[in-house]
This record gives sequence, C-alpha cells and structure tokens, in this order.
Amino acid sequence: MTTTFRPVQPIDAAFGEDFALRFKAGWNSHDPARLTELCHADVLWEDPFIVGGHLVGHEALSDWLRSTWRGVPDLTFELNGPVHPSVDRLSLMAEWIGTGTMTGPLIPPGFAPTNKPIAMTGVDRHWFSDERLVHVRTTTDVMTFGRQIGAAPAEGSRAERLGAALQRLGARRLRRKP
Repeated sequence: MTTTFRPVQPIDAAFGEDFALRFKAGWNSHDPARLTELCHADVLWEDPFIVGGHLVGHEALSDWLRSTWRGVPDLTFELNGPVHPSVDRLSLMAEWIGTGTMTGPLIPPGFAPTNKPIAMTGVDRHWFSDERLVHVRTTTDVMTFGRQIGAAPAEGSRAERLGAALQRLGARRLRRKP
C-alpha cells in the first residue's frame, strides 16, 4: 500500500499521555463520533481486523467501528504500560489490552457469534497533524483471536496439522508455477 503523509507535528510525552487517555475513552464509549473527532477527515487507519488491512476517512472508520462493536458489544481497552513518543517525536506508540465477549456477528468477514470471551493484546502507532490523528497503525495477534472465536484451529490440534498439510500441498504447487 502506498501512502502519502501530510506533514506531521512533533509531540511530547504530556500530549501523548493525554491523547492516549482520550483515545481509550473513545474506544470504550462505543460511539464512533468520539473516535472520529480525534482524527482528520482523511485519516489512514491500518489494522489487521479491517478487511483489506486499512481504511481511509471518517465514514469508513465509523462503519468499521459499528461493525466491531456489533460483534463484541462489551469490548473495552486498557493501556498496558506507558505511552512511548518516538525518538524523533513524530509518532507515539502505546500497548493495549482488549477484552470482551463475541455475542454478535463480525461482518465482514461473516463470523458467527460464539458468546465466548475474547482477549487480545497489541500496539498502536499514531501520527498527528494539528493534534488530530492522520495515521493509525495497529499490530496485534490475529491468530490468537481467530482461535478464541473458532475461526482457526487450536494449537497442536488435528485440525491444525491438517491445515499445515494442505498448506504444504499448496506451497508445492506455487513453487512449480513460474
């Protein structure tokens, strides 16, 4: 994916801590407006839970947030340690822990509710202009989440071994193609 960055503003630790608390409160409010108000209109948001890996703009962000909260209506996030401004002060990073219960469908991609708890950890990196987000990049363990909701086989299971065998067959076929 090619992205064009607008000039980003330098940030300091105090701004980072304050922003991280507002960002967390926006997520935990379950109101898309609370998060979109923290973002520029053309914010680039990268997250492995977004179909295609990224979205651009308030409308797409609001749609994705509503879909996420429909699937996990009690989803909450906590910061996991301090916020870390980058050395060049052009971005900040924060570790987080998210928990909830998957009581609704996740559409897209079309996962059915499990009524089971989920827990995930990750790191967000944020870039700013005019004290609003211009870019968010989330890194998280999607496989663990997939296992929690039954979308991926349990580690060490017969289904995992079968999946690995099928991948090896597919890889052999891919190696033969020019």
